[in-house]
Amino acid sequence: MGFTYGYGVPYKGSINASFKFEAENPWLATNAGQDFLVERRCATVPQYFECRQKYFDFYISWLLQQHQANPTAGFDVMAFEASEQAKSFSFRRPDSEVSAQDRFSPAQSLREIQAAIGDDDTLVLEYFLGQEASYLWVLGQNGALQVHTLPPRAEIEAQAQAFYDLLTAPTGRVRPQTTAQAGAALSQTILGPVANQLGTQRLVIVADGLLQYLPFAALPNPNPGNLPTASALQGEYGSVLNPLLLDHEVVYLPTASTLVTLRRNAPLRPQPTQELAFFANPVFNHRDLRVRQVKLFPWSRPFSSSELANIEALYSAIPATERELDSILETNLLPEDKVKTFFGYDANLRAAVDSRLGQYRMVHFASHGIFNSNAPERSGIVLSGLREDGVVQAGLLSPTYAFNEMNLAATELVVLSGCRTGLSQGHIGREGMTGLTNGLFDAGAERVVASLWSVRDDATRELMNRFYGRMLDPENPIPPAQALIEAQRSMWNEPRWQTPYNWAAFTLQGVWE
Repeated sequence: MGFTYGYGVPYKGSINASFKFEAENPWLATNAGQDFLVERRCATVPQYFECRQKYFDFYISWLLQQHQANPTAGFDVMAFEASEQAKSFSFRRPDSEVSAQDRFSPAQSLREIQAAIGDDDTLVLEYFLGQEASYLWVLGQNGALQVHTLPPRAEIEAQAQAFYDLLTAPTGRVRPQTTAQAGAALSQTILGPVANQLGTQRLVIVADGLLQYLPFAALPNPNPGNLPTASALQGEYGSVLNPLLLDHEVVYLPTASTLVTLRRNAPLRPQPTQELAFFANPVFNHRDLRVRQVKLFPWSRPFSSSELANIEALYSAIPATERELDSILETNLLPEDKVKTFFGYDANLRAAVDSRLGQYRMVHFASHGIFNSNAPERSGIVLSGLREDGVVQAGLLSPTYAFNEMNLAATELVVLSGCRTGLSQGHIGREGMTGLTNGLFDAGAERVVASLWSVRDDATRELMNRFYGRMLDPENPIPPAQALIEAQRSMWNEPRWQTPYNWAAFTLQGVWE
């Protein structure tokens, strides 16, 4: 029949449509005939991004070779700023000549980034993974930029994949010793060169490649300061793993330049008039028991049962998500008249791009979501694919929609609690996770909390209630970044929740105050 649900319609998350690309890249078009382009190696969109990555790989490596020969000539700064350019990414609306990335967060200078850090207790660690060698830049508010050479991309990503698999695979979760050993090897590779500088400072991670999908807070601390508590030692991991989160608040940024833009925009932000918008349990497809019929248009006939049997249903219903914030909503932490829930059919794309959403201080999406490392335009939050009358509708809140349609003008925090990572074999681009989060930042959000893999309902509910409880504590409210790390530490210290699978998936990107 050829029918599929509308989670990948052109311009509803299609990077080809956003860039006005055809099957091949028109930037390579030539009037001189095809003889000049014997090999069109960068013709398609995925090939273009891979070629772009190879260009920056070569350029940054060349700059750092010049830095070794001329250490005071500033080539290290140029290489860092080139890394920022490499991570900058744009989704362009078909009728727009200005990319959203240019509107929101173009690459900034080292001096502007250092000024935006804002305190002496924060270190920014920026990674660039290259084919022949990788690099780590270290910068604080003051002091000289440092750069360290790391192993090639393939070696680092092999170690990262091994650790990620042990954190997330059912068999890996019950092998604490093996997980700790894999984590220690990776930690030594990517943090070892700066272990003596970490202290107890806040760590702001600007990752690259597969490291974008890695929870640094779960990495073994190469130079730990805090000993595990007595209760933590009773857990399976407590005696074999001393994670970074025990000594450090860990925050993430798509690029260090993002921080500059967030700081500049802060004085211009309106005050929120509402507290929480909560999206949960969307109606994805005909397999949902709430669905009575499915049709393409209001005037068309419904599909028959035999026709529906041949239609693939990618996502199952998630009724438990409606209870994800029960302990918060059942208390007086938030005024009832300032909370709005979007459940079932109401959890749809129209509601997500409604300008009134920008009145809410917090927006929480408890739904399926994916960060696609190989096809960034297919990243997004999955919302209702059907209307209440059974008519099919677009249901993917993609990076393009976030950039061009959402209004989060007063939103301080967006939570994506059901996301998972779509890691592809081979090329891991820079755009899967950062495309979506940059879109939310461009729409106005100051911070984004997202999960890197699908976590069990009970563990997600536990983490979220501890996180919101600390953040909204009427006697001692704390910033979201601190609230998240404290919630994770509390779960680590309890044997029941200690397995990193239960808490490490959740990361915060954006400002930490």
